[in-house]
Amino acid sequence: MVRFAYATPILANKSDRVREYYRDLHWAAQESGGCSEEQQLFCKLLNVSGWSSFLQELRGLDYLLHLIDAEDSDEFFFNFRDQIRRGHPIALELHEFHLEVLGRDYAEENVAPKIEEIFYQNAPYTDKSRGAPIHKRTFIYPLLPGSAEGAIRLYEEPDASRYREFLSFCGMVRMSIWIQSSSSGDYLVYNTEIPMFPTRFDEQHQANYESDWYKRAILRLSELTGLTFSEFMATVEHLSSVSA
Repeated sequence: MVRFAYATPILANKSDRVREYYRDLHWAAQESGGCSEEQQLFCKLLNVSGWSSFLQELRGLDYLLHLIDAEDSDEFFFNFRDQIRRGHPIALELHEFHLEVLGRDYAEENVAPKIEEIFYQNAPYTDKSRGAPIHKRTFIYPLLPGSAEGAIRLYEEPDASRYREFLSFCGMVRMSIWIQSSSSGDYLVYNTEIPMFPTRFDEQHQANYESDWYKRAILRLSELTGLTFSEFMATVEHLSSVSA
């Protein structure tokens, strides 16, 4: 199994419809992955073991993000198209939903985004975090045109211990980053995993900003995305988690 994440801009005035959809279908907004037997069977048809969804607001735009555990991203989109064509009720419902709120027709072969993992790092569990439930948080930073190669180089840090130190400092146990290329633009897509005990990531983030290495990384990321320091504190809503 591999993990990948992708994002799609939500159409104007459709964000509340996204929230309503996940709420009314009871796609459980909890990390434990509570879901119906029908949803679990649908995930198995897609060869998916986990599927979490998030909503992010950034600069007046809202994005729907999905974090998927599957055999392969291409296989996932192929299987989704296949289930739409076969008329599976959940696939048809998702298809109509995506058309309504995203304007995307995932029955078409050329709609799926291109996704490439460019970074993965984990950090040791501490005595405090060991055994705690894990909180997943998926978010994006849109890249400026022509910035994808620069973003890849940014995360080619030869000294991986720096990233492990950063993750430990922020209370994370795992972080993955992907480059997503799609018709709506290029994105850096992040997933962080943090044990569910009280933490002040924003304060830690601010404190770590004093290190020269981290300051250079943030300034470079700002050049690639056009975002300010405060905009890196992404506002993310967890909508649902489904496991099979």
